[in-house]
Amino acid sequence: MIIYFDTEWEGHHPHHMAVVARYALKFQLCDKVLFAVPTELQERAFKFLVDEDKTKLHFFQINNEDEFKKIRYVKNRWVKHLLGWRLGCRIAYQQNADVLFFAVMDDVLLGSAFDPVRYSGFTISGLIFRASMHYQEMRNGFVSSAREFIKSVTVYRTLKRRDFVKLFTLDPYFAEFARNNIVNGYKVEFLPEPYDLPDVHFDSNSEREQGKIRFLFYGSMQRRKGIEPLLDALKLLPSSVKEKSEFRFCGEGPMVPFIQNRKKELLAEGINITVEARYLSQCELDEEIKKADVILAPYLNHIGSSGVLVTAAAYHKPILSQNAMMIGRELQRYRLGEAVDTHDPAAIAAAIIRLCEGGIDKIRRTADFEGYLQRHGEEKFAQKILNLIQENNT
Repeated sequence: MIIYFDTEWEGHHPHHMAVVARYALKFQLCDKVLFAVPTELQERAFKFLVDEDKTKLHFFQINNEDEFKKIRYVKNRWVKHLLGWRLGCRIAYQQNADVLFFAVMDDVLLGSAFDPVRYSGFTISGLIFRASMHYQEMRNGFVSSAREFIKSVTVYRTLKRRDFVKLFTLDPYFAEFARNNIVNGYKVEFLPEPYDLPDVHFDSNSEREQGKIRFLFYGSMQRRKGIEPLLDALKLLPSSVKEKSEFRFCGEGPMVPFIQNRKKELLAEGINITVEARYLSQCELDEEIKKADVILAPYLNHIGSSGVLVTAAAYHKPILSQNAMMIGRELQRYRLGEAVDTHDPAAIAAAIIRLCEGGIDKIRRTADFEGYLQRHGEEKFAQKILNLIQENNT
């Protein structure tokens, strides 16, 4: 049996759990999977499992566990990591599991690295999201270099554990770096993004429909997603671009009031901007993406993968995003859109101008959307995780 362990329920967590649950249901593996998660995560994951028989799934509710209660209010990061790590290992031991899988290793990495206890009876694996020690741009000062050094040490010590067998990553460049530069780096393995292609036919050679060029920003409205420099960039656009473009923001988050305040100013300057301050259902989001010409994702030093990137590629939509780290490399490697310095409003504005002056059709003709997408998929994601059971037995 494999324990799927997670303590969070925001962002990608419900979707990732639902993907694993759907695979277990489809291939009759429910008796071999125990989801040790909070009730909040279970409820949100169920929203993705509309047509499945969820009664066949097995759960261990962690809300009443002492370690989980402490995780919710403890401020010290080291303590949080050790509590999460020890809780997952205790449940695996008590449930006589064969495999313990941490859905987010980033939340327990300090625990795995410095816990002196070595566990027997089960193996441990996990998925790391924010591996960044292989990107030189993350070492641009003493503080950032020290932070990356600590992260490197925790990864090294985790991989050194005999009870730890596999560290999954959504970043293919980290997997390659680990194999060539880290002791026990063979334990690091690339994991496909859990995204299935929409059932829509695309013709990359077709020209976009005439009318205003729609730029779409969707998801959680947070400062790290580059909203501030993006709005500053809109003010730098020439009148000719303002007239033929529109910018749509859909989602919730702490930056919504900021966007609403700037909206009045931008409208007064002739910029077509609309704000849908709520999370959209999947059907609504699909429609928004279909209507869009460009997807905006101007992250500021985002580490790791992004579901927005996969979604944009799946719908054959050019994306405007950062030129740094994994996203920057993927954009350039597969020619998926504009990779720019997202800290610089002028660079963002220049990219928008290029897109409005023929860049969209050029990207659609030359982008390798299929090459990028073929390595991803929900079943590929879940299969690699649940195959840990079989690998453990062999």
